[in-house]
Amino acid sequence: MIDISPEAGRRRMKLRQGPAESGSGMAAGSLDRIEQRKLAYHKRVREGFQAIYRENKDRICLIDGDQEADAVFKHILQDFHLYFRNFK
Repeated sequence: MIDISPEAGRRRMKLRQGPAESGSGMAAGSLDRIEQRKLAYHKRVREGFQAIYRENKDRICLIDGDQEADAVFKHILQDFHLYFRNFK
């Protein structure tokens, strides 16, 4: 689970740029209906996911999403390899 503060997530959403998603009808950099929700909504969603994590720590890898994208990706790869090494 990638855990990112709602504030950091909002900053990233606003900075996101690129071509419009094919067939989505969205302009480049525009926010979808969930992304447009108020910060309080995103805080409640995060709290819900954190509760799921607390109840399932043995099954869920927690990754700090407030880090730079490259660091998040590195942690995803590490957890992925660890999981599949233990899966055999």
